[in-house]
Amino acid sequence: MATPSKIRLSDLDFETIKENLKSYLKDQSEFQDYNFEGSAINILLDILAYNTHYNAFYMNMIANEMFLDSSSLRSSVVSHAKLLGYTPRSATTSRAVVNVSITKAVTDSTTLLTIPRFTPFITDSLNGTSYRFLSITDQTVANTGRIFKFTDLELKEGQEASYVFLVDNQTNGTQTFVLPDYNIDTSTLQIAVQKSATNSERSIYKLAQDATEVTSDSKVFYLEENINGLYQVYFGDGIIGKRLDQDNLVIATYIVSNGVQADGLGKFKLQYTLLPGSTSATTALGKSSGASYPELLDDIKFSAPKAFIAQNRAVTKNDYITLLNKKYPYFDAVTVWGGEEEDPPVYGKVFISAKPKLAFDITEEEKDYVVENIIKPISVLTVTPEFVDPDYNFMNFSVTVKYNPNETNRTPQQMKSLVRRAVAEYSAGAFNSFNAYFYKSRILRAIDDSEPSIKASDIDIVLQKKFEPALGTSENYVLNFGTSLIRGAGAGAGKLYSSPYFEIEDSFGITRQCYIEETPKSFTGIDQIIVVKPGSGYVKTPKITISGDGTGAAAYPVIVNGRIQSVVVTKKGVDYTTATATLTGGGANKVGQLRPLIQGNVGTLRIFYYDSSGNKVVLVENAGTVEYSSGIVKLNNFAPISLGQSLTELSIFVTPSTSNFYSDKNRLLTYDSSVVSTLSIDLIPVGN
Repeated sequence: MATPSKIRLSDLDFETIKENLKSYLKDQSEFQDYNFEGSAINILLDILAYNTHYNAFYMNMIANEMFLDSSSLRSSVVSHAKLLGYTPRSATTSRAVVNVSITKAVTDSTTLLTIPRFTPFITDSLNGTSYRFLSITDQTVANTGRIFKFTDLELKEGQEASYVFLVDNQTNGTQTFVLPDYNIDTSTLQIAVQKSATNSERSIYKLAQDATEVTSDSKVFYLEENINGLYQVYFGDGIIGKRLDQDNLVIATYIVSNGVQADGLGKFKLQYTLLPGSTSATTALGKSSGASYPELLDDIKFSAPKAFIAQNRAVTKNDYITLLNKKYPYFDAVTVWGGEEEDPPVYGKVFISAKPKLAFDITEEEKDYVVENIIKPISVLTVTPEFVDPDYNFMNFSVTVKYNPNETNRTPQQMKSLVRRAVAEYSAGAFNSFNAYFYKSRILRAIDDSEPSIKASDIDIVLQKKFEPALGTSENYVLNFGTSLIRGAGAGAGKLYSSPYFEIEDSFGITRQCYIEETPKSFTGIDQIIVVKPGSGYVKTPKITISGDGTGAAAYPVIVNGRIQSVVVTKKGVDYTTATATLTGGGANKVGQLRPLIQGNVGTLRIFYYDSSGNKVVLVENAGTVEYSSGIVKLNNFAPISLGQSLTELSIFVTPSTSNFYSDKNRLLTYDSSVVSTLSIDLIPVGN
């Protein structure tokens, strides 16, 4: 008898399994020279191969679903997340904050007025559809004269839903109740428990957040997503949370989202009057935003382990980011850094910055809400959270594209539209996130790959910062671009400039339309030495050694209470293009750090206007400075009367000296594709 061939267990596709079975049988003396293809046994081999293949596939799928990383079914991913104490984020409805003013009739004696929960507001039409927003809390105010003013009223888009469940411990011993709607915004869920159908006494139950704080009498409920993708609520067992009594009524109310289409709306009005004969006016504090679909599987896999590590408390930076994204899903991007990373360090503080969806600025009310209701409850007691506004670097591009018109049917205008779309798509993925890198080569690759007829491309980058100056008031402003800048000599490219014009009165009281420009210094001595870190424990004055490619510079530090307060430059020296300053001696227990500023690395800002003949007239010779190495622009005693083009923001434009740069802390790179001037395109036809 022949030795049977070994079965290869790793080959589990149908044809290989069948061939393995044939090879095994052919090695048996009973089946030598047997025609498997032309006999009935071929059908049996098909059945065996199919059965083996099905079982192998099934077992492989089962094995995949046993782990969070490899699960592909939502029910499996949710189940694994549940073991980590993580509930996937629900759909979120579009959110808006409004002020409502209601003027009652002259004869109306009402002194207190309430806008109840789920009061409907109607929006203006968007793409032919009006959307319905609902107030999510009761708000009561007293009248001022004939007017009732409701401030910071939160609205959410969608349809209200209300369900009543009877507690029957015989048929539902786990006291679990399924909410029958998909796309629930669980942040709007309110659970009330009524004594019985004949006793209307009600208690509001809160969502349990921390099991260690729940007692046997705590009126809490628990929330989870079930195997069918619906949310269900359940209650305590009498030990961890109060258990419901027989014949209690569970009343669940919430808002069901209609999707993300309602974002970007800014006009609302009450659907009906709250008082007979009254009129109302609604003012939005910003456009609606924040709508999202239920949390995706990849996001659950990413967030669940981090939420488990955080344990609903924030200690590390990732803890803050994970919990903030889970509890307040209205931000596009969030970043956190500790006070020890500040310069100088601010111990005992944590700084949070975020970019809202469909907007650039976060309202003060929203900051207060996030800090008081989300961050402080999860933060370490001795750490003080502080919200910092995002600092935007707006990207402006000038693109030169060389293409062969013989290799494409597109018109020049279509080519420009294609390039504009390629830049917008690249920017959507690369920008609007914290701690992001910009690489010139990658955006050029996106342009080149957008159309085969494009042979080469190049891009010039201009950074823009916007700020709102206090009109009629002298103020100092500091704009930090976070990257080194080109010294703009003369009227050439790279020169710092401002837009739009702003108005200032000259010495004769005449209002002039003015602009800002830079005047780089041509000297190469050490202009000043900045104290980066003051050090500590100095018992005598240390020595400063200035090294670089120039000569002759000298300086000494001023020591106050054992720390370096400032540095006095006694000799500026000559011919420096780079320089470092080192401290030695002084007996410090922590050595300070210094940064020299070369005169050529500091430019002076001046304010000018054009007279009636078109000649440039300098109005203010020294309006501020620009530090080219650090990218810091300072405006001193800046007091415009008004801004041109009826704008409220003034923009400063600069050119970075490098094609690759990084945004750290609260700085964000962003590209606003809705502003046509942010991208200029020059098409150059070339031959083969």
